[in-house]
Amino acid sequence: MEWRIAILGAVLALGPAIPALSEEKTPARLEREYDQESNAKKRARLAIDLTKARMDLLRAAYKTANPEEEKEALENYLAAAERLGTAVREASDTGTSKRAEVSLREQVRLLEGLKMDVSYLERPALEEAVEQMSELREEFLYSVVKPRKEAAKK
Repeated sequence: MEWRIAILGAVLALGPAIPALSEEKTPARLEREYDQESNAKKRARLAIDLTKARMDLLRAAYKTANPEEEKEALENYLAAAERLGTAVREASDTGTSKRAEVSLREQVRLLEGLKMDVSYLERPALEEAVEQMSELREEFLYSVVKPRKEAAKK
């Protein structure tokens, strides 16, 4: 019985800390963490999270039908993708490349769906983004299939 009280006390004491741990990270916070992180694999994980967060914001911006928001959200998304490419290349790890490739595969599907949901006039920018993300995904996929020699030795 005493151990149950001890566990309950610990849970109540940690209660305020738990929401902080589960708090969703904003893109700005992820960018700061990315810039501060020195470990290449951790930077790649942060970049994956950042591209996912930016994708959510991009989809939300296209639902508002505000061209300025759409353009800014697309630029931020592509900038996050650049960070992802840099981080995965620096990590030069097959596991990191695979995680990034899987994430980009899903994001390309989301971009394709978004492209079909918008008007014909808005599609060219999204088509270009789909092409860039597909090329980046193929680069990651190729690095998994045929890793560089220094990455294969690790």
